[in-house]
Amino acid sequence: MPIDDQELQEYYREFQEESGEKFAKARIEKKQTIPELLSENAVTQLEEGDVRELVRNLWAFRGWSNKDYIVEQILNDGVGPVRDAFHDALYETDTVEEKFDILNENVHMLGSASITEILTFMYPEQCAIFNRRARDALDVLNYGDQVPDRLTSGADYDAFLEVI
Repeated sequence: MPIDDQELQEYYREFQEESGEKFAKARIEKKQTIPELLSENAVTQLEEGDVRELVRNLWAFRGWSNKDYIVEQILNDGVGPVRDAFHDALYETDTVEEKFDILNENVHMLGSASITEILTFMYPEQCAIFNRRARDALDVLNYGDQVPDRLTSGADYDAFLEVI
């Protein structure tokens, strides 16, 4: 059974006390940077440097020391297919499920954490980040059995968003 509102408020207060200001500052920066990097105009002109900047800004890749490797893998087939995939996902499709699937199937090295992070910053009212921390938090809040363990498709992401 999910926790009640009072318990949830207590968890939220603890989170704010432990990491509130630092987290808020990083989130504000990302809320500005990622949508700028992935605006429709920027995506149509996407180049290697833009991919580097995106990788540098995503929490999903913060544990990687060799971000050059990530960029090389993303651009393995050239910048054109990456540019097309981002444009199609972000500007040519209507559903979050389709957006997830396009990025998941067409951009190397983007997994569920990075894709959902991108979608969350692009569509904050519709999306949420799915990563180990989010999954662990849902377990603590007794929602863990209601969401998939892994996201392998847009349909899985949709199921996750239904719970969130």
